[in-house]
Amino acid sequence: MKEILLKQKEKAVSFWNRLSSLQKVLFVGGTLLIISLAVILIISMSKPNYAPLYTDLDTQDAADITAYLKEQKVLYKLEGGGSTILVPESQKYDLRLALADEGIPKGGSVGFESLNETRFGETESERQVRYTVALQGELERTIRQLEAVDDARVHIVKPESSLFVEEEKEATAAVLVKLKPGTRLNADQVNGMVNLVVGGVEGLKPNNVTVVDTQGNILSAGLASGTENENISQLTARQQEIEREYENKIEKSIKEMLDQIIGQGKSVVRASATLDFDQVEINRETYGDKSIRSQEVEEEHTTDNGTSVGGEAGSSSNIPQYEEEEENSTGATSDSTRKTTNYEVDQEKEHRIAAPGEVKQLSLSVVLDAEKALYRKTRLPTW
Repeated sequence: MKEILLKQKEKAVSFWNRLSSLQKVLFVGGTLLIISLAVILIISMSKPNYAPLYTDLDTQDAADITAYLKEQKVLYKLEGGGSTILVPESQKYDLRLALADEGIPKGGSVGFESLNETRFGETESERQVRYTVALQGELERTIRQLEAVDDARVHIVKPESSLFVEEEKEATAAVLVKLKPGTRLNADQVNGMVNLVVGGVEGLKPNNVTVVDTQGNILSAGLASGTENENISQLTARQQEIEREYENKIEKSIKEMLDQIIGQGKSVVRASATLDFDQVEINRETYGDKSIRSQEVEEEHTTDNGTSVGGEAGSSSNIPQYEEEEENSTGATSDSTRKTTNYEVDQEKEHRIAAPGEVKQLSLSVVLDAEKALYRKTRLPTW
């Protein structure tokens, strides 16, 4: 074994002596470079790949999460001024589940968990304040679950109860929402948010809830006010939105067809539609030919011979008279007939409600690239 090592050493020395000065420098430099790359590769492979655990965290939530990671001895990094926490990518989802089990993050809001602790000497008024704060936090967490909402704040004002009914004040609430970039809330979503807050606060009415975005726009204007002008305004805006959606659908359909015929981006399509939003109720009755259902006939026949029993009242009737023969004495006869006929009435009843949204007018404008359209036309086969 020793002889083999000596032979290898002699070969290495002989190889080194045969090299020129430049070759020696290149050989040593290449060896050092290979060793350095190997060390860097080993370090990078042993170093974990970090991925964001949570971003845009509240200060309190960030502190709670970092405290949990330190307790569990998990490596982490902070970015974005402490609002973003990065952890090894392989542990990201396990840590999220574990933190969710601990109720973290809380979204910067204090919820009903604050009522679990009992404070010595706390008055009923102070407990009511804590309950209101906890209720606000729970509503904020729920509103943040909406897809278009990035953040939310809820403020509830519940006036103190009064002994006099006329002095009772109604509860009010204000909701401030921060929307995600490129998103907006339609009337139905805002109305749902208002009903969510109303359902969580006792005695709160929808018209006492105000929803505002971070741009200062009042999103709940006219939703629950009940005024006729505001309701008409909201209805008109919705109808215009439906018309725009219908026009976009028509434009997209025609544009896709033209793109397949004359090429992509070689046509411009514009549609203008007028829809009828009047809801029409039609009541129609059609009567057919009459047919007899039942018939009743009543006939009456009366005959009077002119004879009577007894005489008229008075002296003339009590004085004897001589009988006289009457010539040509005849009786009276009368006939009467009554007929009652009941007819079957054939009828056809129609009750139809015409749904709104019928197309009253549709105008289309199409602009084509003449050169491209002509080129395509010349390539069409002849029949």
